[in-house]
Amino acid sequence: MKTRIYSWCLMTAILMLSIACSDSDSTQSDSEQTGGTTAEDRQVRENSTLVSVLKSASYSPQEFVDNIGPPSYYNLMNNLSPHFSEGIKAFDRKKLQTHLPKLDRDFAAEVGTEPDGSRRWKIETYSFTYRSHTVAGEECVMSGRVTFPNNTVDGTSHQVKTLSLCSRQALSGNDWAASESMFRMPIRALWNSAVIEPDFQNYGVNFAQVPEGAASPKVLARQLADCLLAALELMRQHGVSLAPDGYTTNWASSQSCAVPLMFAKYYETEAPDWFRNAVKLHSTFTGEGPLYLPDAFLYLFKHMEMANEFYTYPCSYISAFTPEQLGGYTFHEFVAPWFTNTYVKVDEKEYTVADATSKMILPWDFLPPSDFTRLDQILSPDMVTADGNIDMESEKTKAVFGILEEHGDMSGWTPQHPIYIAHSEEDALFPYELAYEHYLRLSNQGQNPLVHFVTVPPIESIVSPLINTIGVSYSYSYIHTLVSFIMQFYMSDVEKPEDMEKIYAGK
Repeated sequence: MKTRIYSWCLMTAILMLSIACSDSDSTQSDSEQTGGTTAEDRQVRENSTLVSVLKSASYSPQEFVDNIGPPSYYNLMNNLSPHFSEGIKAFDRKKLQTHLPKLDRDFAAEVGTEPDGSRRWKIETYSFTYRSHTVAGEECVMSGRVTFPNNTVDGTSHQVKTLSLCSRQALSGNDWAASESMFRMPIRALWNSAVIEPDFQNYGVNFAQVPEGAASPKVLARQLADCLLAALELMRQHGVSLAPDGYTTNWASSQSCAVPLMFAKYYETEAPDWFRNAVKLHSTFTGEGPLYLPDAFLYLFKHMEMANEFYTYPCSYISAFTPEQLGGYTFHEFVAPWFTNTYVKVDEKEYTVADATSKMILPWDFLPPSDFTRLDQILSPDMVTADGNIDMESEKTKAVFGILEEHGDMSGWTPQHPIYIAHSEEDALFPYELAYEHYLRLSNQGQNPLVHFVTVPPIESIVSPLINTIGVSYSYSYIHTLVSFIMQFYMSDVEKPEDMEKIYAGK
């Protein structure tokens, strides 16, 4: 089990570079400014899901990049690889200097400069709450973040070039939630973009109150859409909107990699015209994760050598659904008995391992009763055949795979906007073959030229010094974690999804 702990320590160290934003008195007034007056603008406002602003901050450009990644994370990274954290800081400073000339020119043309030549613009970031629905279909107030550049002149509006929709990867705790801290993706604001990040259910304001929702890309895509509508209203209140010729890019990696695909499907097949006209979806990039959960679970169930690293997935994923959705069963009935009769203490309160896993509060140093060698140590024994394989004829198995298929189904959809799917051949946790098979289904066996598949080059060719300096034990999730982090690093740096294809091709 040590490999699992080391792997998550690595994820803690390098996957999230965050800052807990504090309340700030330096932001612009929250009073509403005049928004658009077209019928479509009114539809966006009337359908806004915004509830409240939780926290806000306003940064000069240098302060902004300095606040990407708090000292606690850099301290932990320094214990693993001092060169790595310094390299990230240097990269962010260089990225800022690359973007500053254009931003300065654009804002000077928009509002001029101060008499001493100083800037009349800053980067603003807001944590907010919005209305949405859980995987179980219940109404729920959720939280998210929007980050964008804006001028500092009262009464003067600003138009961003793009909206960046960013679906998060797996988190190790609520302090990593978008509403609590800035990850890498807010740095996309330097492209004159409004970066929109939902917490999704069970993180942010409803942490540990509702289950993890990763089992339903379909519902999380709607949570993303609801977060987007709230962010647009908050932007409008601060005089910021998407430019008439602007557009939206759509991003994810690892755990939420299917969410932007489901969002694109919703956008193209279900969303009303006023929503599409407000969003103007341009393209989508995603990768390095389970694009279709039934395939991913079948693969994991056949590879017990990785069980010490995936054993919590079935419990946390299934827990999002109600008994009505699961054929009359509660999620406790799908897991091995020890999940429900073993207790852990979290913040002086006792939970069963099943409930702690459902709420994503199982301590990261928790050790189960033993290492796993059989599938019935993870799943309910009546879901496993005598020879130890998943029993696809079990009513419980049918219920699980039926609901996963329903909430991950992308069939009957021909994408009309560019999609880029990337995956590494070295990823053992979520194998390359499954990602490629999903690409083939989505692209009609490669016949749709708008759907692209990108092979991530060998990890040694990207960051061999990093691998040589980080002193962690190898685990199946190690390469997955590292490739996902590098993918997110690139996503925060490039302008459009198509640029990721160029990066991985070495162009």
